[in-house]
Amino acid sequence: MSGLELDAEHAPQACLDAGAAIRNLLEKDIKPRDILTRARQVTGQRLADVRVAGGAARSDAWCQIKADVVGAPVVRTAEAETGLIGAALAAATGLRWHATLQHAARAMCRAARTFEPRVAYAALYDARAAEYARAQRHAVEDADARVERST
Repeated sequence: MSGLELDAEHAPQACLDAGAAIRNLLEKDIKPRDILTRARQVTGQRLADVRVAGGAARSDAWCQIKADVVGAPVVRTAEAETGLIGAALAAATGLRWHATLQHAARAMCRAARTFEPRVAYAALYDARAAEYARAQRHAVEDADARVERST
């Protein structure tokens, strides 16, 4: 989430707070969209973009859907070794070579392509997310009821 602007003084605590919130969401099996939304709430910052890499990021369709769902540009990186790049970004920010992770990412992580969100699709994905949440809730309730009946 390179799009969250944090100055060097406040970055460590903000990262810890955001990390704790993200871990909490992951433990509850929350989807990436919810994680990004919660990160925005915790930091109070608007998400400028989402950087993606790896296997799924090679798909134009996946990147476009991700942009539509999160409502922010999705930037496919040119680098294949994203773990190494991420460590370098963190180190450069920690050493104050760059004021923020976003500045470090802009300087050190080349973009191969940017996918802009299509506002017209937001309502569709919101409706699908709500349907999925309802289906998941019913499935869990049904499973819990079956366990209770069998004990």
